[in-house]
Amino acid sequence: MSENPIEVADPFACEAAVNLPLIGHILSSPTLADNHDLSFCPRPKMAVKHDEQQRKPKNSGVSRRTGNVLSRRALHSLLAMSHKKALDAIDTTSQSTASLFCATPTTRTMGNALQTNWSDTAKTLYGFQYASSIAFSIGIGTVLTNLVVSEWILKSRTKGDRDAPLLFVVPLLFLFWALWALIFNFQLLEDSGGAASVGYYVATPAIAFGGFALNLLLACFRQAVRNRKVRYDANEVGLSRSQTEAYVSPLIVDEKVDGMDPAQDIETPVPADELPAQPVKKATVEYINNIKIFLTNVVILHHCAANFADWPGLQNMSETPGWGNYILLLFTSVNASYFMNLFFFLSGFFVPKSFDKKGLYGFLFDRVKRLGIPFVVYTYFIGPYVYQGFMKLFFQVPFPGSTTNTGPTWFLNQLLMFNVVYAFLCGKGWSPTIKCPSLLSFFGISLAVGLLTGILLLFLPVGDFFFAVPQFWADFLSYPIYFFAGAVAQRNDWMESIKEKSRVAIYLWTIVSIILLAVYYFLLMEKAPAALTSMVVGVLHKGILSVGVCLAVTVFFMDHGDKRYRCTPFFSKAMYTAYVIQFAFPILAGLKCLFLILDATGNVEYTDSMAYITNNNLVFPGWLLVSAISTIIVWPLAYAIRSIPGFSQVL
Repeated sequence: MSENPIEVADPFACEAAVNLPLIGHILSSPTLADNHDLSFCPRPKMAVKHDEQQRKPKNSGVSRRTGNVLSRRALHSLLAMSHKKALDAIDTTSQSTASLFCATPTTRTMGNALQTNWSDTAKTLYGFQYASSIAFSIGIGTVLTNLVVSEWILKSRTKGDRDAPLLFVVPLLFLFWALWALIFNFQLLEDSGGAASVGYYVATPAIAFGGFALNLLLACFRQAVRNRKVRYDANEVGLSRSQTEAYVSPLIVDEKVDGMDPAQDIETPVPADELPAQPVKKATVEYINNIKIFLTNVVILHHCAANFADWPGLQNMSETPGWGNYILLLFTSVNASYFMNLFFFLSGFFVPKSFDKKGLYGFLFDRVKRLGIPFVVYTYFIGPYVYQGFMKLFFQVPFPGSTTNTGPTWFLNQLLMFNVVYAFLCGKGWSPTIKCPSLLSFFGISLAVGLLTGILLLFLPVGDFFFAVPQFWADFLSYPIYFFAGAVAQRNDWMESIKEKSRVAIYLWTIVSIILLAVYYFLLMEKAPAALTSMVVGVLHKGILSVGVCLAVTVFFMDHGDKRYRCTPFFSKAMYTAYVIQFAFPILAGLKCLFLILDATGNVEYTDSMAYITNNNLVFPGWLLVSAISTIIVWPLAYAIRSIPGFSQVL
């Protein structure tokens, strides 16, 4: 392979995300999270690079072109704004790497007519808000996880349930402030052209992983003070040493000990009806379980396809795109319209019963443990060091990159936030009576959500990772709606009502939406005004198509997947881990194998640190090869990791 470091498009760059035809929003020199220069998936230059990215070494001669090749190709009309300003913006951004904070104003197209009116001051302020939001989101998830890990350790040393101690508030606030400052300042240094010191790479993971240790030290100190008081009180009432030690613990014990008189500790029989109930095995709704397995596979294939759907990592060099590009563009676009929404819906579906059964403390403890720990481990270790290490090994990209990288676990962090909101705003027994909408009502809801999204995209750039959520302004309006709709659906038995819906109407809705989307993106968008494209993205893609495909997938599995297959236990056990680790090695291994084949057959060309497939007919087969290798690796590996003793408590 060439000695030149190459930019391999990380398919997670736009995640839920990767809506390739949405990409008509170009900002200056965007370096997208999880990617190494995706010019059509914009973000403000000063945005926190919380994910993997290729950084240009000083005086290395590695080009940071952000889109010159795309701007000269016919397929650019599908990926960028259709008017000349977009093309000018690409040329401008590829020629300038000036920071957002430079005195010289940076020319940029904000993605549509309204955004082009932003002043340089407005762009700078937006950039600050953008970076701050990412640091805030990552910091909150990390703090909650540290609290639960502390509680988990302390709980294992107690004889009863514990309430989350208020004692931890101060260290947790310090932890949040420190993480926010480190993540935010790291970005400012990078975007101002300064080099971040080694201290950032040491301090950020140290604080992220060491916050719970600070809590434990504080808990031990508190217990030492309490034990001393217990001994003093025992001496006052004349208890023996053995009687006193029964109430002294090396660490925090059951909070119910507080305020009790040791002399009154008399064992009393527990009535039979108050004995703890035996754990009941959770009933599995087979078609829902199979939908989740299906969605996990789609996510992996989607991210493999992102490398071939004309991303600036692997793409055609010819002026005319190949047939494989069109297929994969449509594939990734349809996926991006629904799969994360359906994930949020199914996650919300199981929340009400879980909360009612476990209560506030038990529910939040379990959710933060299952969602927060993988999020923190990936964001501060797997993403910045394991993933980026393999990128260095396979593709000679600079190492290390950023100090944080949420990768696919952005979904876990947002799901955690929604669970916290449900716990405190909805609570036990929350059960609004809302009848399952008719198909006409579902269509009206999709139209309303899509219209609001389209209007929002007139004012804000589509590709931003605000609050560490890919394409925040295009997708985040839908995510809470789908999550809480899932909770309402569980309370009101919507699934049984959906089973009765017309299959013909649902499938026709989906097929017509896909055709209309393809026609607009492939035939009309080049000449359409940017404002119209924003509305089409919102109304058709994020609204009508999204709900239609979600319904189609659901009823399909109700009809044809409502049973346990021989392979179901394997995939069910491994799917969560497979989702988390897909980028750490499996997809990169598939890409490396493809590059070896392309190099050997002379079907790849390296230009300005970019790699291009030179044979149009190899785009689709290349995706099939990468997908096959990635799938063969990720599922057995995920199953093996999850089978490690103790890992099943989190994964």
